Amino acid sequence: MSATKHLLTDLDKHLYTVGDYAALGETEYWSELQEGKIVVSPSLTYDHGMAVSELFVQVRAQLPPNLITVPGIDIDLALVPEDQPGTVRRPDLVVVERADRKRAMAEGRLLRASEVLLIVETVSPGSRRTDYRIKRDEYADAGIPTIGSSIWMSQSRCWHAISPRNSATSTTAKPPASSPRTSQCRSPST
Repeated sequence: MSATKHLLTDLDKHLYTVGDYAALGETEYWSELQEGKIVVSPSLTYDHGMAVSELFVQVRAQLPPNLITVPGIDIDLALVPEDQPGTVRRPDLVVVERADRKRAMAEGRLLRASEVLLIVETVSPGSRRTDYRIKRDEYADAGIPTIGSSIWMSQSRCWHAISPRNSATSTTAKPPASSPRTSQCRSPST
């Protein structure tokens, strides 16, 4: 039985550590690990993908050479000991030191929350509570600061950038020129 088929029959029966989850490798679906449970999400929509693409370009253009922007990569939040059911999130974009990314790849491990300088989540109508509340709390618990945020609107999608680590002010990419600010997005506190 393939790892994917086995996993899909095992979702409600097993709590995964970060190591268990990482050992599954690439899967045919978008997933994250939340307190040991694998949470499967639908594929990205066209609007979601376009928003992430626009933000990737904007953020990458503002980075110094020692930093890299990586879309959709698993991050070990390291909220519990390694032998406990863990939490792995796959933000839409992360910014990390090039050296940390290379080290993680050489060691065959996921990037750790302690190596993340910036996380960006693209908020869709079906993920508002998860992105605004659950993930934001998890990122804060993992030591990824959430000093400030920006919300942008394009059609029915909002973009929420969580502030960079070790920064006294929020430094986020500007919204795409075709996406004017609007009050239709909900505040991160809702």
